[in-house]
Amino acid sequence: MENEVKKIREKEEQTAVADRLPELTGDWLELAQSNIDWAISYTKVELGKVYHETLGISLQLVAKDTVRCLSVGNHPDCYTLLAGMFHSFELAGIKLQLDPFTIERFPSPKLTESLQNPTPGMEVA
Repeated sequence: MENEVKKIREKEEQTAVADRLPELTGDWLELAQSNIDWAISYTKVELGKVYHETLGISLQLVAKDTVRCLSVGNHPDCYTLLAGMFHSFELAGIKLQLDPFTIERFPSPKLTESLQNPTPGMEVA
């Protein structure tokens, strides 16, 4: 059992971040389209400064038209958000560098708690 877990972890570590991005649904594609101005705003920030976004994603402007993702949280929601960001940057004509720069990290305890216990929506009322 221990060897199986080790093999799974090794395989996950070898899988490129870009290969782990999910295909976006129509809603996520619309959201990415609406976030083009947000993506463009990254070309106006301080070069080299690290910006921590939600869900464990850290971004850094490395050139006028290139943003580097330094980290992403180890959770499917984090990867979905990163896929949406990737699409927003692409629509804005900005390159979002992922591999080999992006490392996977554990989301913060507060974030992990919110992912496990989402706020009830209208369907509960």
